Amino acid sequence: MSRRKARHIKRTSKRKKPSKQKRFFRYSILFLIIILVIGYLSYKTWERRENHRLETGSQIVNTSMGDIEYLSLGEGPVMLFSHMGGSGYDNAFLFEDLTDKGFRIICPSRPGYLRTPLVDGADFVYQADLFAALLEKLKIKEKVFVMAYSSGGPAAIEFAIRYPHQTRGLILHSAITNKFPSDKDMQDNARLLSVMISDIWQDLLCWGYSISSNVFPQRMVGELLERGSTFDRQSCKIISGELVEDKKTEMLLQKFEASTVPLSRRTDGLENDLKWAADFNPQLSKLNVPVFISHSKIDKIVHYSHYDYFIKRNTNSEMWLYDGYGHSIFLGPDWNTLIDKTAKFINKHSKRKSIFEISPKEKPEEDKVEEITWVNRSDGALLVIKGELFSLEFPSVDGGTTYNGRIDINEDEMFFTFNDASGYCNSDIATYKFKIKDKVLELKHLKDKCKRRRTQFTAGWFKI
Repeated sequence: MSRRKARHIKRTSKRKKPSKQKRFFRYSILFLIIILVIGYLSYKTWERRENHRLETGSQIVNTSMGDIEYLSLGEGPVMLFSHMGGSGYDNAFLFEDLTDKGFRIICPSRPGYLRTPLVDGADFVYQADLFAALLEKLKIKEKVFVMAYSSGGPAAIEFAIRYPHQTRGLILHSAITNKFPSDKDMQDNARLLSVMISDIWQDLLCWGYSISSNVFPQRMVGELLERGSTFDRQSCKIISGELVEDKKTEMLLQKFEASTVPLSRRTDGLENDLKWAADFNPQLSKLNVPVFISHSKIDKIVHYSHYDYFIKRNTNSEMWLYDGYGHSIFLGPDWNTLIDKTAKFINKHSKRKSIFEISPKEKPEEDKVEEITWVNRSDGALLVIKGELFSLEFPSVDGGTTYNGRIDINEDEMFFTFNDASGYCNSDIATYKFKIKDKVLELKHLKDKCKRRRTQFTAGWFKI
């Protein structure tokens, strides 16, 4: 018995304790497992929270073109907002400062984004028609301002071209206005988008991005500057340190980040945007509404050549080309200037009214819409104005010809938008300064490419 015990003791004494390296390895593996479990639980919590936020923050309506998700913020003149790429209805929160200035923002999620379904052929013309269907469903009969940021530009431009009778003005901020990416757009950023929309990274990447933007805001601002501006890396590091000191910039950064996650619910829309933007070539000659366009000179994602392309084809646009901080237009003090200029543009063009409001004596009773008829001094043509509608009649023994359209008034300017002026003139908006005195309407040419109409309109009109 004692011999067995001795052998047992001897065998036991030969067992070696694990080395320090092995113990460190085991503890490291255990620690890594714990970190992964905590990370996974944190990710799933974040995912549930973000999905709940998205599903409770908007409404879905069924239009004549199908379901569309949208958000409505504020009260006042309506701004239809075409959101940036990789976002959705929640991109509107970035522009919430405009609601404080008395405007209402309606932001639909474009096809493929969040809860607006993507259908075959959902190009930018389709998206413009979907916007119109949404306004019809919401019973918004007034003219709206259509505003766009980044890759929201094409849909907004198409809406303004196709629905001038529903558009009071077009507002473009660092927006795509023609083919994207062009030779001057940052090709690396286009490739980055392709990486970001791969199935492997999507929401895990967004989760890390969300944590990083809250814990390391300077780093996130630096990355936005590197990716979206022409600043070198050292400059981005210095500038980002200065920007994050501003509380408003920090708040806007959080709103921007929130409007891009989770990416998996925005991927289809982003891919669709890139697909149709590659051949985007709008007929800007048909754009006949007031325009305000702004762009940063150092934008590396949507190069300011998009700005140049647009203003060369729409010379009457109100323009603002500034330095800023690239494509992240919400960074720095220029953001306040952008909001102020946007508000000024809206206020200026919200003042349009009917001829009755200009001529109080002619204003009809509330339950009665009257007409004012003016006779042209040179050829006897009749200009009949009824509320916001007009007709231009050329009487003859054969019955004559009539052209119809809408008339808007802004202070001392008249804007004539013809539905179809074929056989008479082009259908561009004709803009004239006017004065009414002693039942005589005098028009002074401001913008009208049609010589025949200029000669006729400036000849003078008397009321009958």
